[in-house]
This record gives sequence, structure tokens and C-alpha cells, in this order.
Amino acid sequence: MRNDHTSSTIRKIRNRDVTDCSMNKFGRGGFVANGAKAMTVGAAQFWPLDHLLGMDLELLQNVETPNYELIMAACCMIIGESPSARAMMEEAADEGWSLGCDTLENGDFTLDLVNRIIIVDHNGMRPAALAHSEYFQNALMVCLVRALRDVWQEKRHGAFDEQYGPQDVLMLERVRAADREAMAILSAWELRSENHGEIWRHIIGSPEGDMAMAFSGHLERDPSSLFNGKALVSAFRQWFADQGRSNAVDHETLEYLDDILDSAPEANPFGDMRLTKGGVEILSCLPDRTAYLHHLGGEILSDPAYAGLHDPINQSHLFQIIHDMKVVVVADVPFQDIGLARKIFPEFHSSDSLH
Repeated sequence: MRNDHTSSTIRKIRNRDVTDCSMNKFGRGGFVANGAKAMTVGAAQFWPLDHLLGMDLELLQNVETPNYELIMAACCMIIGESPSARAMMEEAADEGWSLGCDTLENGDFTLDLVNRIIIVDHNGMRPAALAHSEYFQNALMVCLVRALRDVWQEKRHGAFDEQYGPQDVLMLERVRAADREAMAILSAWELRSENHGEIWRHIIGSPEGDMAMAFSGHLERDPSSLFNGKALVSAFRQWFADQGRSNAVDHETLEYLDDILDSAPEANPFGDMRLTKGGVEILSCLPDRTAYLHHLGGEILSDPAYAGLHDPINQSHLFQIIHDMKVVVVADVPFQDIGLARKIFPEFHSSDSLH
């Protein structure tokens, strides 16, 4: 089975806040920038992002005994040389987000949206080993950019299932996953220009190397595509060229929708908004507030290469979810007609009991 980190990448505790993309309202999370002590969630240690960004650079360069705090600060310092990553990181810091690391079994980062904590995977490595492994340091930094992009999206869009039905949620999660990888590639390219070519080489050798090659290939043909978004479009399109990536994201999204359906008191807990091309294009909004998918939303919604559900198991799973949305279960008996259910089980008269 493909070990693709676009699947099982995000285990989220959603707060379901939705913020408009054009808004720029920041609020500090109450953390102290200097002298912050490590906090913990389980085995994970984490520190406020604004503390990590404010650490002494000479301390980071001359330290003899590394620890996770210094490694996280060094990663933030390096990826901060990418204008795109820096903008997302500074916004997250202003919003009171914290960053830490732990061994993660399902994916390369996790977000706690309620407590505003990013936990990235250190692959079980101790600080001394991690500090001497260029490969895992690069993996950590690419992972952090993906996480920051997801924080960026969560602030603006929240949980898609509150607004849209299952089919549209599947489409939006695919777009979001492809955009997350495209932003990691853009940041790595910007870091390449700042003498951090090892991060770009890391991505070239990763499962998303085909996307990086599509991005750089477009730049070779048209250098201006770095500034008009067309190189990012090439990387975005390439994500969908590997159906394994979209199948994996579809599988995780369907599992998430199943969890919502099982825990909801009503039969259909999903939104009823109709997804428009603008709803797709806004997910490509960059820190400079341009959208590289501008004018492409209609194509993405209609082209089976983007909108198709290719895996037969995922198709069956979606059909089951749609079926369950129309069914009321009373005393372990499924009904599609609530009135009939009440006639057969008159003691279940309250609508709260009919699920």
C-alpha cells in the first residue's frame, strides 16, 4: 500500500470556526514570547510559535547539546526565509498557535484546533540523532510548511461539512490536499533561492517529486509563472495525476464523514450549500491574497480527473453514507419513513429518540 502522507495526514480536533479569507483579524493567545516553558500533550512537548521565532539565533548555531525546542526553533528560522512560509508562520504565531513534536502513527502532523497546537512527527528520533540527520530535518521542515498551510486554511474555511454535503466535501478536501503539497513545493523553491537547496532536493526525492518536477519544468519554460501562479497550477494538476493520492484523501474524508454521521443526533448533519467554482478557487488564496486557481474552478468541478471518485471501495462507502442520511434507526430497525417508524414504535414519539 502506498505510504502517501496526503492520506492520514491530519487528525483534527475541529472548533468549526469559519473566517472569511479577506479578513485579517489577529488575536494573541496569551503566550509569553520570552522564557516560555515547554508544555505537554501526552508525550509531546510544545512551545508558543512566537517564542520559537524570537529565540537567539546565535544560541541555535552554537548549541552543543540539542533539544527539541532548539530544533523546532531552528526549523522555524530556516523556513522563515521563504516569504510564503514566513507569512503563514507569522500569522499562526499572532493567532497564538504553538508547535511541538512527537512520534505520530497516522501521518506527519496533527492539529489541535481547539488549543491551537501543531504537533509534527519526529519519527521517534531523539534530539541528538535528529540534529545530525539532514534527511529527517528536511522532512520535519516540509511537514511544518504543510501544517502551517492547513492552519491557514482552517482559519478561513473551518469544517466543510457544516456548509456542504458529502460529495462536495470530498471535492474540497482533494483540492485542499493538493494545495497543501503545492504550497510546500513553492516554499521549498523559495528556500532554494536562499541557499537551502537541500530542502528542494528532499522534495524531488519524495512521493511528491513529480509535482516538484512539474513546477520547475513550467518555470524553465516560463520564468514569469512563478509570479502569476501558473507554475503552482502545474504542480496542483500533477497531484491529481496519481489517483493513489486522491483515493487516499477520499478514504480519510469518508471515514471522517462517517464519524460525524454516527455521532450526530439528526439523520443528516451536513450542510446544504451548493459548491461553486468560487468555493474551489478561494482555497488557492496565497498570503498576497491572489488565487492561483482563479478561473479554473469550473474546470475542476466538471473534469472527472479532479471530481471523479475512482476507487470502487470509496464509491461504495459514499453510497452507504448517502443511504444512511436518509434512514432513521429505531430499536435497531432502519426506516426511511419517520411516520412509519412512529406507528410501529409509538413509544419513540420524540424526534430526539429516532436515531
